[in-house]
Amino acid sequence: MVELVLVILLVAGLLSIVPSVIRRLGGPSVRSAVSDFLTAHRFARATATRDGRVSELHVDAENARFWVEVDTSEAWAGVMDTVRMVQYGEAGPLVMASNRSLVCFDGRGLATTVGDCEAGDVTITFAMAGRADTVTASALGKILR
Repeated sequence: MVELVLVILLVAGLLSIVPSVIRRLGGPSVRSAVSDFLTAHRFARATATRDGRVSELHVDAENARFWVEVDTSEAWAGVMDTVRMVQYGEAGPLVMASNRSLVCFDGRGLATTVGDCEAGDVTITFAMAGRADTVTASALGKILR
């Protein structure tokens, strides 16, 4: 009888921690979203520098997603292709807020205002389950936290 009670207590203890483990492993976290954004930001700058072409980092805070587009056409004809996409809108309760929807980098890796590109720093806040983190990228591309 004592062994049965111990087994039941052990199983109950394990079942009490399973939901929190699944939540942590199964969905996005604020930390992973910040990391993904920093990676996309660096990727956009590096791609612009490497190819000598304008690259665009799009931020769609309403749908909790961001992506990088680059002109991949041979003659630089302005045909933009999405080369990196991160989307959290369907994955969980992550909320994003941003002061800009488009950040562009020129061939030197500096922010540019060509076309629809917006000027100034970009500040993005990621929030979920009472946790929040804010990332600011300056017009020169420097990441401030």
